[in-house]
Amino acid sequence: MKKENYLLITFGVILLGIIFVLAFLALSTSPSTQQQKPTISPPLFLSPTLKANEYSPIYYPPLPEKKLMDTLEHRPQLSDEDILAKRKILSLLPKGERSGILYQSTNVIIDYTQPLDIFQVEILITNIDQAKTEGSTWFTTQGMSQKGLCDLPVQFYINKNVAEKLRGLHISFSPLAPGC
Repeated sequence: MKKENYLLITFGVILLGIIFVLAFLALSTSPSTQQQKPTISPPLFLSPTLKANEYSPIYYPPLPEKKLMDTLEHRPQLSDEDILAKRKILSLLPKGERSGILYQSTNVIIDYTQPLDIFQVEILITNIDQAKTEGSTWFTTQGMSQKGLCDLPVQFYINKNVAEKLRGLHISFSPLAPGC
């Protein structure tokens, strides 16, 4: 009878040990192993004095940011063609939605935020010029003119994980579309 008690206690201790190990592994799973979803809505306005430093891996020159802010505050009148192009673009939103993703590729995510009436292009690759070109080209293939692209406005921003990859490279980044 004593052997049976020792055997049961031994199995109980082994079972508890296995449970503790499994619980420890489940609770200590690194967030980096979980799939991360790209951010869609970054801060819209970056401080005009923000420089690339230990907190920000990218330098944001103040003039393009000021121009974006001015365009948001004092909306230029779009041409009739650009108004039609904007309506066409907004028709791509999921049915019943007023904001959301309009286009997504491995390089960019194009999003519309209705309360602010702004289009945003999130750059998902370190080749910023390529991503900006793809984002701008998407708008022009929808019928938007270059002037309309600047007047909408369209804000470009770098995904935070991509920005971290660019840390130390002294990248100067404008949130405006090329040519604006």
